[in-house]
Amino acid sequence: MFPESRVLVLLLCVMVSGQASAADAEETFASAEKYTVRIDSTISRPFVEDEQGAFMGAGFMVDTKRRWVMTNAHVVGYSPASLEVITKSGSRVAARKVYVDPYVDVAIIELEENNLLIGEATLGCDLRPGTGHPVGAYGHPWGLNFTGTQGVISGSSDIFGAELLQTDTPINGGNSGGPLISMKTSQVVGINTASHSDDGDQNTNFAVPISQACQILQLLQDGRDPSPPQLSVTFYDTISDNDPLVVSRSFLSKDLLRLVSGDEIVSANESEVMSESDLVESLRGRLDDVRLVVNRGDQVVKLNGKLEPRPSITSRKGLYFVGLLFGDAGFRDGAMLGLGHDVMVQSVESGSQANSSQLIGYDYVASVNNIPIRDLDHLSEVLGSAVSSDIDEVTIDFVRFVEDGETGQLFHSLRRQFRWSEPEYIGAWDQKVIERLKAKM
Repeated sequence: MFPESRVLVLLLCVMVSGQASAADAEETFASAEKYTVRIDSTISRPFVEDEQGAFMGAGFMVDTKRRWVMTNAHVVGYSPASLEVITKSGSRVAARKVYVDPYVDVAIIELEENNLLIGEATLGCDLRPGTGHPVGAYGHPWGLNFTGTQGVISGSSDIFGAELLQTDTPINGGNSGGPLISMKTSQVVGINTASHSDDGDQNTNFAVPISQACQILQLLQDGRDPSPPQLSVTFYDTISDNDPLVVSRSFLSKDLLRLVSGDEIVSANESEVMSESDLVESLRGRLDDVRLVVNRGDQVVKLNGKLEPRPSITSRKGLYFVGLLFGDAGFRDGAMLGLGHDVMVQSVESGSQANSSQLIGYDYVASVNNIPIRDLDHLSEVLGSAVSSDIDEVTIDFVRFVEDGETGQLFHSLRRQFRWSEPEYIGAWDQKVIERLKAKM
C-alpha cells in the first residue's frame, strides 16, 4: 500500500500546485484588465506601411500622469489616423499620437481626457526572460475583448530587423499592442506584435522586448528625442546569427561618421554590438555624441562623430493627387539608384482617377510635365504651376523597380496622364506653406 499512498500524495501535491498557479494567473490577468485598453484606429489616406480602413488592437497605460498608453506602431499606423481608446468598462475617449518609432514596432499615444479609471502597468524594464519563462498575452484576439492566453518564451530573434521575443503564447489579430506579461513577476516583459503566417505553424509568435520600449519611454519622459539614427549604411546579410555586423556601404556624409566598407562594428557608446538592433539601441538619445569601435582590416579604430535622427513619423507629410498619395521615400541606400529624386507613390485609392493607371506603391516620381521633381514641396509647386498655366492635363513620369529582370533592365520608365485637380495636403504640413502653395494654383 505504501507505494500507492505515495503516488496519491504526489498527485495531490501536483493538483494543489496547479491550483495555486491558476490562482496566480487569475490575479495577473485581473491586474492586466485594469491597465489594458482597446484601440480603434481609422486611416483614410494610408502611407505605404498601412492600409485604408478601420483597425483594432490593444495598448496598456504606462504613465497615468501624462495619460500615455503604449502600443505597437502598426496598431495606430504610420499615417494620419483617428484614434479612440476603449476601457474594459466601456468608456471611450479620443487619443493622439505622441511618438511612433520608425525602427521598433512601438508607439505612445495620449488620451485626451483624464477621467478614465485606468491603472498603470508595471514594466519589467530590466527583466530579460529566458527560454521557458512562463508568460501570458492580454488583448482582444479576433475581437474577443480583454482575453488572456498563456505560454512560454521560446527564444529571441532579429531576423525581421529589430530584436523580438519569440513565444508560443497564442497571439492573434487584435492582440497586437497588448502586454506580454511574466507569469512569475506579473511585470510586462513585451508588447504583443506578430504571429507567423504559415498555415502549418504551431504558435510561433513575437513580441517587442519591453527593454526597448522602456528606453523610448524614458527618453520621452525626460523630454529627449528617442528617434533612432538615420543610418545611411547597409550591412552584409550573412547566414549565421552570430556573424559580426560588417558595413557593406556607407552613404553618410564625411562630417557625420567616417564608416567605410568592411568596417566590423564592435561597440557603440561603450555597449557591445552584435546586430543592427544592438547598434540602434546603443545610439538612441545620444546621436550628438556617437563613439564607435570598429575592426578595420587588422586595426582597431575608434570613431567619434554624430548622426541625424530618422525623420519623425508624427511629422510626416503627404500630397494626395487624383487618387495617388505621394510621400518621401527615404531609403538608406537610395543614392545607389542615382535618380536624383526621392518622392514615391505611397498608395493608390480604389475607385479614384488614378486607380486604372496600374501604378503601385514604391513607384518613384521622376518628373511632372518634363520638370524633374526634387522633393515633395517641389512636386506641390509644379502641380500648382500647371493649373496656373491653364493646363488641364498633367503628365507624370515614374520609375519602377523590375522584379523579374527578364527585360534586361533594372527599372521600368512609366508615363501617365491625369486630369488636373487640386491636391490635398496630408499630415504635418505647415499651414503657411499650404497657403503659399495654394496661392500659386
